[in-house]
Amino acid sequence: MRIPYTIKRLFGMPDLRRNAQLTADRCGGQVWERVRERIMAMDIDEARGYIRGRAVLVVVTKLTEDTSVRHLSTRQQQQLKEMTLQAVIDGVLVNRNAIGIEPVVCRRAA
Repeated sequence: MRIPYTIKRLFGMPDLRRNAQLTADRCGGQVWERVRERIMAMDIDEARGYIRGRAVLVVVTKLTEDTSVRHLSTRQQQQLKEMTLQAVIDGVLVNRNAIGIEPVVCRRAA
């Protein structure tokens, strides 16, 4: 009984990637609604940080609702959170680029 559980924990990375993508798909819409108006005027690096800041609460909430996460070790839970955040950020940036609106550049007069 204990050996299959240990093997599953050792080789569980593909499951983590799949779980991260599924969780990112579930919370991507909520994150998009939070950031869509502001990220259009940001450059890519600033938008990435802004999305990360707004997505953390949504991702953590979704992961705590998932019962399969409780069976993971603390290290695997942290990896799952980071993978999910990265997938959400990438998805929102893809949506931003799909709209095709150029960011507004505001320059101050000298």
